[in-house]
Amino acid sequence: PKLVSAVLKGLKRQMMENGHLSTLESHSSGPVPEEPLMEHGEWFYSWDVVNGGYLDPKGVEEARKLELDYIHRLGVWKKVPMEQCLKETGKKPIPLRWIDTNKGDHDKPNLRSRLVVRDIKARKGPDEQLDPAVLFSAMPPIEGMRLLASLLVTRKKSKHGKALKLGSWDISRAHFYGTPKRNIFVQLPEEEGVDTTQECGLLCKSMYGTQDAPAIWQDHYSSVLKDAGWKRGKSNGAVFYHPELDANILVHGDDFLCLGDEDAQQKLDEVLRKAYELKKLGTLGFEEKDDKELSFLNRMIRVDQSSGADCVVLEPDGRHVDLLVKELGLGTGKGVDTPDVKKSVDVQLLESRSPPLPAEQVKQYRSLVMRAAYLGQDRADIGHAVKTLSRKMVQPLEADWQNLKRLGRYLKKHPYARLVFGPQKEPGKLKVQVDSDHAGDAVTRRSTTGMVVYHGRHPIKHSSSVQSTVALSTGESEFYALVKAGSTGLGIQSLMADWGIQSPLLVETDSSAAKGQSSRIGLGKSRHVQTRYMWIQERVNAKHMLIHKVPGEKNTSDILTKSTPGPTLRKHLKTMGYEFSESKSSGQKGLLT
Repeated sequence: PKLVSAVLKGLKRQMMENGHLSTLESHSSGPVPEEPLMEHGEWFYSWDVVNGGYLDPKGVEEARKLELDYIHRLGVWKKVPMEQCLKETGKKPIPLRWIDTNKGDHDKPNLRSRLVVRDIKARKGPDEQLDPAVLFSAMPPIEGMRLLASLLVTRKKSKHGKALKLGSWDISRAHFYGTPKRNIFVQLPEEEGVDTTQECGLLCKSMYGTQDAPAIWQDHYSSVLKDAGWKRGKSNGAVFYHPELDANILVHGDDFLCLGDEDAQQKLDEVLRKAYELKKLGTLGFEEKDDKELSFLNRMIRVDQSSGADCVVLEPDGRHVDLLVKELGLGTGKGVDTPDVKKSVDVQLLESRSPPLPAEQVKQYRSLVMRAAYLGQDRADIGHAVKTLSRKMVQPLEADWQNLKRLGRYLKKHPYARLVFGPQKEPGKLKVQVDSDHAGDAVTRRSTTGMVVYHGRHPIKHSSSVQSTVALSTGESEFYALVKAGSTGLGIQSLMADWGIQSPLLVETDSSAAKGQSSRIGLGKSRHVQTRYMWIQERVNAKHMLIHKVPGEKNTSDILTKSTPGPTLRKHLKTMGYEFSESKSSGQKGLLT
C-alpha cells in the first residue's frame, strides 16, 4: 500500500506540473472534460503576486527583460547539460518563478520583476538540510533606525564640526554579487529559448530564493565595508562604525542607512559604487541643499520645524491603516477614542466562551492582526490592543473579531500618526521605563509587561508583551517586567557601543517592591521565583544598570500594559512626541486598487 500511495502521489504531482490537473482538482476526484473557467493569457502574465491586481503587460515585459539583462551581465548562471544535474543531485533542477509587483502606487508605478529560485520550498531530506548557522543573516532592530534619526537632530554635527546627514542607498540585485558555496542547478526560464529537457543552469552567483543567499550577501558586503576601514558590530552583524569618519551604518537586506557628515557620506558612496550597482535614494539633512524627506523600509523620515526649532519626523506606512479600515468595512463607520476598552473579569470570561470564527474568516483575522502588529512597531498607541489580538491567532473567536473592529474604528478616527524628535542635549543615560499589569488576563491570570526605551526624550523602542510565568503578586509581576526591561536595555546599550556611544543604563519603575528585589542578592522570601531571572541582581550589584523609582503618573509605559482612558492615553502619547492627523502627508504612497 505504501508503494502504491507513493506512485500515485508522484503521478498526481507530475499531472499538476504538466497542467493536466489543477490544484483544485487535485483535492477532489480528478480531471473532468471541460475547459478551464479562465484561460491563461495576458491578464495572468501581468498579475501582481504581492499586492494583487493587474500590472501593465508592457511594463512587466520590460521589468523581466531588465532582470535577465542583469543575470547575463553578472554571469549568474552557466548552461550545463541536464545529465550533469541528474548525476550530481539525482534530481531535476530546482524550478524558477517570476515575481512581478508594483513597489510604487498608481500615480508613481515602480514595476519590479524578480526571478526567484524555489529552493526554500523544495522538499529536502535530512541529509540535504543546511546547517542553520550557515543560513543565519543578521537584521538590525527597528530601534537602530530610530536611534540614527535621534542622533541626527541631537548632535547635528560630527566630531569634525561638519553637519550630520542621513544617507540611504539601495543595492540593485544584491544577491547576485555573492558566490554560492554549493552546486545549485536551476531550471532555465522559457525566455532563454533552450530545450529545458536537455539543458539547465548551474549557479555561479547567488539568486533570490536560495536558502543561503541572505547569509552569502551579508558576508560579501561585510568584507567590502571592513576592507574600507569600517568596524562590524559585535551585538549585531548588520551595523558598522568608522571611528575616523565618525559615521554609523545600518544595513537592512539591500538597503543601507548611514549617519555621518558630507565627507563620510561621500566616502561610503565611493566604496559602494566601486563594488555594486546602486541607487542613491537621498541625503537627509538640515542644510539647504539636503533632501528634506527620505523613505526607508516604507517609513518616511523627514526634517521639519516644530515650535520654531529643527526636528526629525518619523511616519509609518499609512497604507496599513487604509487597508485595515477597508478590509474591516469601516469606510463609512464612526471612530472611537481608544483602541480597546478595559473589561471586567466576568466580561473576559464571557468572551472566552463566544463561538469560534468561521474558517473563511479566520484567515482574514490573522492577516489583519499581522498587519496591525507591523503597524504597532511604529505606533505605541495600539501596542496593547495588538498584543491582546495577537494572542488569539490560533483559534480566534467572534468576540476577538469585534475587538479587532474596535481597533479599526480607532484607526478610522486617528489614522495617521507621526513621531516627532525635537532638539535636545546629548543624553547622559539610556533610559528604559517599564510597568506591568498584574494578572490582567482573567482567563490565564498572566500579567502584561509594557516598556518604552528613551534616547534622551526620544522614544526609540516600545513593546507590550505577556509574561510567560504566572506571578503570585503585583511585586512579582513588576519584578519580571524589570527583568525584561534590563535585558532590552543592555541589548540597546550594546548596539550603541557598536556605534561608538558609551551610555549608562537607567531603568525606571513605579514599583518599590520590584526595585528592592532587584537591588538585593538572593531570593529572600520569594523562593518560588526561578533563579534564571535573578541575573539582574548581579548586574545591578555590578553597577551595569541603575534602577530608579518614578511616579506612576509619569510612567509612559503604562499605556502598553492595559487599556487606558482616552485622556491618559493622549497625555502619555504627547509626552512621547506623537502627533496625529486625519490626512496623509506628502510622500506617502497610496493604495493599489
